[in-house]
Amino acid sequence: MSNTDQTYAVGEYIVHLIYGVGQVKKIERRPIGGAKRLCYRVRTDDGVFWLPTVNADNRRVRPIASPKHIRNAIKILQKKPQKMSSNYKSRRKRIREVILDGDLSTDMELVRDLNARQFKKGLNMTEQDAFDAIIKRFLKEWSLTKGIKIQEARQKLDQFLQKSRSKPRQDAVTL
Repeated sequence: MSNTDQTYAVGEYIVHLIYGVGQVKKIERRPIGGAKRLCYRVRTDDGVFWLPTVNADNRRVRPIASPKHIRNAIKILQKKPQKMSSNYKSRRKRIREVILDGDLSTDMELVRDLNARQFKKGLNMTEQDAFDAIIKRFLKEWSLTKGIKIQEARQKLDQFLQKSRSKPRQDAVTL
């Protein structure tokens, strides 16, 4: 594999939907499925994962968001929350779909709506885990993209979510 065939470069930050934000540290051969395959070695705050280079362009992995995408995500957070379904199975389905989607915009819509629900009715464990995981990933991504500390991003995020909660909810029910 030549360097021009690589999806990610050593030193680049990427976002994995399960493992979170990590930095490509090196490219190495790893045994996968009985064969040695070329993989990205990615370091996250919680550990290391290996991403086969042949699977690097799958839906679960994406480059870190651009400043424009971060700005759009923040705008979404500040909009009126949408009322979530009263049926926990419908809410769980939406969470699953958003997590598998990997799109920053839908992540922030879910965070905004879960945040409003949290203050009105509380969250169940599935909802709280999803909320926390998406927030953690977004804060890391935001801090890297904008060159700010995670604590500063957290303070701003909390302000945006508080502002969103103070707006009247939209009538539409999302699944």
